[in-house]
Amino acid sequence: MDILAATYTYRTTTYTSPYATSSVDATQLGAFFAGFAIFFITMIIIGLLVNMALTWGVYKKGGYKGWEGIVPFYNNYCLYKMAGVSVGLFVVSIFIPVVNIYMYFELAKKFGKDPIYGLGLFFLGIIFMPILGYGSAEYQGEVAENTTSTTDAATTTATTEAKPAAETSTKKSDAEETK
Repeated sequence: MDILAATYTYRTTTYTSPYATSSVDATQLGAFFAGFAIFFITMIIIGLLVNMALTWGVYKKGGYKGWEGIVPFYNNYCLYKMAGVSVGLFVVSIFIPVVNIYMYFELAKKFGKDPIYGLGLFFLGIIFMPILGYGSAEYQGEVAENTTSTTDAATTTATTEAKPAAETSTKKSDAEETK
């Protein structure tokens, strides 16, 4: 006697089990898991795109390129450098993620915010990070050296070209004084 059968007979009476099981073949089960996997991967991609859009502004304000916020591990490395926290603590944070809370406190300070804002960055980053990146907060730390705008490059070139001319004119005036 099969206990999970839909109907069974005991002596002369036929009973219907309330625990009757329906048969699911392998193709239906495979289709279900394939659909679930596609849905799951799609949600991960959408999440990454949303995260990229929300953090882009923070990296730009800190002097980094926006794409540096997408690369796993390197994005946290850049945040640690922006916050002015040691790279050794970054390595520890890979294994103990709670250490990131200190980095978020320091990052909030670099943007002129309270340490409480750092807690918001840690627990509700999806809300607080775009406020930091696209709001009125200004980055008050040292801007990263790996990005220079065209105006900075033009200013540097003009200053470099102006120095030899100024040095030459002082050398001429020194020569005229000695005569």
